[in-house]
Amino acid sequence: MGYLRKEMVINALKEDMEDTKKCYEGYQEKELIEFCYNCMEHVIDRLPQYYPENAVEESRWIPCSERLPENAMNVIAQFSSGT
Repeated sequence: MGYLRKEMVINALKEDMEDTKKCYEGYQEKELIEFCYNCMEHVIDRLPQYYPENAVEESRWIPCSERLPENAMNVIAQFSSGT
């Protein structure tokens, strides 16, 4: 399972807002839709997982060709016989 990045969520929200606005012809309806989506964006921006102090560095697979693990470090390894 991956992580949701704030910019991905906000971009999806903006795209959905534009699609939703296409369903309405009136200026007032479009203004209301934009207001609602802007409120959602503001709420998303304030979610605790997006606070810098709550950010965690993503771990990534490090190939042995890049560097070996430190001594006495627990690791998960995968190898292939090459066939």
